[in-house]
Amino acid sequence: MIFFILFVAVVIIFLPLFFIHFRYLFRNIPFSLLVINSLVYLFFPAYFQITGLKLFDTAYSFKTYLLISLFLTFFCVGGLNNYVVRDVIDKRKSFAEYSKRGAFFILILFSLSSLIFIQKFLPEFLINPRFFISNRINILSGNGYLLTLSSIGSPLFFIYFYFARYKSKRYYYFLAYVFLLNLCVAMLKGSRGSVIEPIFLVFLAEILFNTKKIKLKFLLKIGVVIFIIFFVVARLGELRQSHYVDPNKKNIVEKIAGELRNSFNHAEYLNVCVTKEAELLYGKSYLAALALPIPRKIWKGKPLGAGPYLKNIVKPGSYDLNNKKYNSSLTTGVLIESYLNFGFLGVIVIGFIYGYLAKRLTYRLFYEDKNPTGEILAFFCYFLLIFVFSFGEFLGAFTRIMTYILPFIFFGGFFKKIKFTI
Repeated sequence: MIFFILFVAVVIIFLPLFFIHFRYLFRNIPFSLLVINSLVYLFFPAYFQITGLKLFDTAYSFKTYLLISLFLTFFCVGGLNNYVVRDVIDKRKSFAEYSKRGAFFILILFSLSSLIFIQKFLPEFLINPRFFISNRINILSGNGYLLTLSSIGSPLFFIYFYFARYKSKRYYYFLAYVFLLNLCVAMLKGSRGSVIEPIFLVFLAEILFNTKKIKLKFLLKIGVVIFIIFFVVARLGELRQSHYVDPNKKNIVEKIAGELRNSFNHAEYLNVCVTKEAELLYGKSYLAALALPIPRKIWKGKPLGAGPYLKNIVKPGSYDLNNKKYNSSLTTGVLIESYLNFGFLGVIVIGFIYGYLAKRLTYRLFYEDKNPTGEILAFFCYFLLIFVFSFGEFLGAFTRIMTYILPFIFFGGFFKKIKFTI
């Protein structure tokens, strides 16, 4: 009930903004993130309580409510801005002006790494798909560089989508090729996010930069696509959990409801961390991202990301690097990871920084003239801030920066000198 009351309070406070067309609301990034975080940390916990979909029977601690309130409050303070969303100048056409040569070289890099990855792991996947997916962390261990290079599919799909719409229809062949190859790699990795990301990249850009009135037909198409995506995601989640869950006991509606719970149960995991008084990491999970290029064979004690720590808090001993079966982690999100590292102080400071970065990115993306490559990269940062930094772990988000940003800076700048800052 408290979650529901807090959510209603947020809605009432920001209700006047909802009368503005939602595409303009998305152009104020702090507001977009506030809506999404309010849904995940307030609305969904209330819904899961009412419907009995909670993962754990433990009652919510007062500290959990307080942490969520502090996080959202200091995020709002950090993201306060005076940008008038209706005055944003449309820059839709710029997205089609990325270097075609740069995109082609990224396509070659993506193709080589993905085909090597598929050739290496597809035979093992076909032998026992459920075992492979549920134990993928151990199986794929030691292939970090190959995993990173084969993760460029989502932004590459985005680039070729706009080439196809504004340059030439022949780019649809490249678009279909990138999508199918990315889908194959995502299925082998068991990465539900990689299945969703290409579609949401395009959908977000369409909302933000399409000057035409959004018609009901378009929204229905998007609804169908989202339903298909959730079906695929639910199937992937079922495979990942199949070593201890009987998938035949649930129909498709129950599977999707369960997948929503498994994807947006951050409040429950936070509550577990609070009630078990988890030992603070003091920045270890952030250090894991900076130490990413160092192989674990060289640095045996290299820190793990926050996901494995959270998994062992929820279920002690369930994540062990020496265990060769069923090692899987949990996604933390900004709030949980900041608490795991620095407690209440971390939630306040990192919540403020999170809001401030969202404010600065709003200015860079919508209020500052840039070259096309810089605009694309700023848009990728927006996407990553919403869908990766918000609800993933910092290590995974840092890896996405490597795959989403660096190749496009290098190849875009190689063929056309650019100046890009955030």
